[in-house]
Amino acid sequence: MHGWVRNFVVARGFGFITGDDGQDYFFHLDDVTGHGAPSTGQAVSFTPGRTAKGLRARSVAVSGRTPQGRPVYIDPDHFIMTRAPEVRGFIIVRVLSHDAWGESNDPNEAKDILRQQAERLGANAIVGLTLTKYTKNETCSNYRYTMHRFTGRAVVVKKAGYSFDPEVIARTQEGMRDTGGDAAWHSVGRTSLVRPPLWRFVPMLSWSLARTVLTIGAVAVRQAAAAVAVGARRSAAPAD
Repeated sequence: MHGWVRNFVVARGFGFITGDDGQDYFFHLDDVTGHGAPSTGQAVSFTPGRTAKGLRARSVAVSGRTPQGRPVYIDPDHFIMTRAPEVRGFIIVRVLSHDAWGESNDPNEAKDILRQQAERLGANAIVGLTLTKYTKNETCSNYRYTMHRFTGRAVVVKKAGYSFDPEVIARTQEGMRDTGGDAAWHSVGRTSLVRPPLWRFVPMLSWSLARTVLTIGAVAVRQAAAAVAVGARRSAAPAD
């Protein structure tokens, strides 16, 4: 495989090569064949491999050809959520929503809603992720629960690389054209309430109903006692 040296730390004897497939491969000076170490930006050929720690380049050789590659922009291999304003190692190429959000009494559900809303817009990352909590009451009961609201910016991020493969170059250029344009939405989100299990909810509702009945009964007893007292006072009053 061909690629180019993205960076090489001379003092430590290792660096990274961006291959024609857009992936980054770690290499050590011991992996270099021939005399001397490759320098940053130099075209190389290598044998790709994989280790327990990630991708690794073996048999790295400086290529005699003049680099004919072009910059490419590669999507992440999974959806990204981060509290940081940017994704490390990626660039933001488009903001699709400045205020995407998901809300639920289940924090995992709230985060999933946010991700689904962002993916529906075409985003592959959420940056500036924040969490807000507040308490709500179930209607006609004393059941209280905490709502979790995750918010952030829904964005499209790409990883900058370099490729000599015409197909990879054409594919990434097409992908960059698809991401053009201004933000489509300012605010987008959805609220979901995860009901508690029946064995938890029914006792809560029963206790709430019992408290309500007892309160009403106590008020009625106090009113009746007050009425009896008033009647007694009137009976005891001397007649004119």
